[in-house]
Amino acid sequence: FKVWNNIGVVYLGKGELETAENSFLNCLKIKPDTGMDYINIYRVSIAKGNRIKAVEYLIKERKLEQNRVEILIKRKEIKD
Repeated sequence: FKVWNNIGVVYLGKGELETAENSFLNCLKIKPDTGMDYINIYRVSIAKGNRIKAVEYLIKERKLEQNRVEILIKRKEIKD
């Protein structure tokens, strides 16, 4: 699952959103409780302009790692 996450991060950085999203989804198929991938898919969804989908992923992440979400919000890395 870590390999898929890393691949997704690289593609997200390149702006290849579809490939990044697919990589993060593959990661979640292997390990569905991988919270950081929900944040990464949140970022992909925001970049694609799909705020509703982004919020759904943020909610899933918040259930797994509420403290991480709060820290990211305070850093303004994500919007609540």
